[in-house]
Amino acid sequence: GGDKGRLQLWKRTLEMIHDRPIMGVGAANWRFQYPAYARGDMIDPRTVPHRPHNDPLWIWSETGTLGFAAYLWLVVAALRCGWRSSREGTQKVPLGVILLSSLCAALVGSLFGFPREFPASWMPFCIVLAGLAVIDPAREPAPMALPRAVPAIATVICLLGLNGRQFPGRDTRPSFDVTRSNPRATDRDSTGEDRLLVLENILCAGEILYLSY
Repeated sequence: GGDKGRLQLWKRTLEMIHDRPIMGVGAANWRFQYPAYARGDMIDPRTVPHRPHNDPLWIWSETGTLGFAAYLWLVVAALRCGWRSSREGTQKVPLGVILLSSLCAALVGSLFGFPREFPASWMPFCIVLAGLAVIDPAREPAPMALPRAVPAIATVICLLGLNGRQFPGRDTRPSFDVTRSNPRATDRDSTGEDRLLVLENILCAGEILYLSY
């Protein structure tokens, strides 16, 4: 028929899943298990099919419900990433739409073929997943928080060693250090951290603040 035997393959694969629903028949074992379920009713009597021409059913039959659930989780997570990326009001929207459309096309194609068997056809699917993970708005890094030296309020705080030549600490980086000659906002500043330490202690002193050299 027009389905080229796919309906028969899918029916036998569902029987395979029914018999081993949890763990499946094992990775790469579909082709060895299929003849027993075909019961002589082969599409081509000269050869045994190697796959059911349906990647989700293939994964389900070989890895069981546990493996299939993991596959579904991956697909749903990717679709959610694509949906968020395509709706964000940023420059990433066109790329999000392209990746989401590519993912949907790959998923539809996997329902009637076996792209995961060939690297050339499976690689675009993996690239799409990686792209969606990178542009996902939910994974935007949070702003860098300043170090909190004294997180709680104390009744008495004493700070010693505030000598003029020792505090704040001197910059001991060598002259050829590019972070010294061309500092960036995210570079560590030991002098600024020392000043921040004093400020935090002043703010956290509940009753008594003692400062001394």
